Amino acid sequence: MLKNLLQMRSGLYDYTGDPAFSSGMDADHTRVWTPAELLAMGFSHPPNFAPDTDHEYSNTNFVLLGLVAEKVDGKPLATVLQDRVFGPLGMSDTFMPAVDSTVLPDPFSHGYLYGSSAHVFGPGYQYTPEEQAAAHDGTLLPNDYTDLNATFGFGTGGCVSTTNDLATFVTADVGGGLLDPEYQAILLDSVRPEQADAPAGGLQLLYGYGLSEVRWADNAIEFHGGELPGFNLFVGYDRTNKLTIVTWVNLTLDVDAARPNGNNLNLQVLDLIYTISPFASVASAGATPSSPATPTG
Repeated sequence: MLKNLLQMRSGLYDYTGDPAFSSGMDADHTRVWTPAELLAMGFSHPPNFAPDTDHEYSNTNFVLLGLVAEKVDGKPLATVLQDRVFGPLGMSDTFMPAVDSTVLPDPFSHGYLYGSSAHVFGPGYQYTPEEQAAAHDGTLLPNDYTDLNATFGFGTGGCVSTTNDLATFVTADVGGGLLDPEYQAILLDSVRPEQADAPAGGLQLLYGYGLSEVRWADNAIEFHGGELPGFNLFVGYDRTNKLTIVTWVNLTLDVDAARPNGNNLNLQVLDLIYTISPFASVASAGATPSSPATPTG
């Protein structure tokens, strides 16, 4: 069962898709959420599929894994993360906030989102044509979500960090330094295609034990990312070229493209770094590039 949770193959309904979750967040950004509340929303819906028969990202999985970590170590999750990850890696600017904290340490960037948090957590990130027009003419202004209480992301994220610390983490997580060699090999071998029938030759997305991988041409980057109202983040490491990438933005969604702004930015960054563009693989899934792509600088 733990493997299915880690590989997003449990079938459990993602609690962030429950309308009560977004409405509760919109009503009070500073609300304290308990793991029991989050799981109750997830368990109030039937599973989307039988375990290990499909792939679907579900934050409910990570809430359960956070509780497992607390049970194994006999400590609060914040202490587990500090003892096992942040402390050993020297991530002095990374922590899981206290449950009643909504204040970021200085200096910090405010995080914004047009409209309801349902745009982030609902299906497809869609904005209506009316919302798009209002955003462009200035009659719809983005909401400031900086004071969001992180307890809604228990086990799924919910931490405060910096760009330098995130670079330290993803380099050690993927490139080695966090796990011993045996478990490092298990982690890297765990990735499986998100879609078994994905066409060959295009951009390939895989997921493993809390770790994503994107492949195009002869390139591969292990990464993870995510978004919450106000912010969007990507952290990745290319083991072949020893390249670390961290991108984050403080306006979660592009109102026109209906996707996270960080994803838009990250594809542009990869296009500048690699000699074979990932855009070519996105546009032509059946194409097989003739030469490998390597960083240009």
